[in-house]
Amino acid sequence: MFSKRPLDYYILWGVAAISLLLNLYTIASLISVRQQAGIAFANAAKSLEAVKTSRVEYTVKIDKEIPFAANVPINLTVQVPINQTIPLDTIVNVPIRTPLGTFPIDVPINTKIPINFTIDFPINKSFPIATNVPVKMDVPIVINLGETSFGKSLDDLQVVLNKLAKELGQ
Repeated sequence: MFSKRPLDYYILWGVAAISLLLNLYTIASLISVRQQAGIAFANAAKSLEAVKTSRVEYTVKIDKEIPFAANVPINLTVQVPINQTIPLDTIVNVPIRTPLGTFPIDVPINTKIPINFTIDFPINKSFPIATNVPVKMDVPIVINLGETSFGKSLDDLQVVLNKLAKELGQ
């Protein structure tokens, strides 16, 4: 039934069979790894889609005093109306010359003097102003990642990952 062959012949066949089994196991493992890599690439591409639609929100709190210094020039004319009545009640001594000599005569004056006019006051001056202006506010910042250059990079990476997943059978 078995021919008489040397022992090393059978050992050689045994080693070849074990090698064939190990190669089959290695190939099956590589196929499994390939499938898992394809699934991982497909999942990574889906995850990138979620990252592209996300946004970064942050509120910057500003609580500072900003120094402000300036010269404020004022060049204008202000009109001041004066409308007043001044009463005058006095006695004036008037000397009268006659051929007989000079005689003083008291002349009573009782009147009201109306004053009605407008005075123009020109103002041409620079006023220095120096102060600190308190600024206290919250500034909301919203960045949509898909609308940035980073979002374009994510698009390119997603295309590459989908291509790899397709090549690996997913």
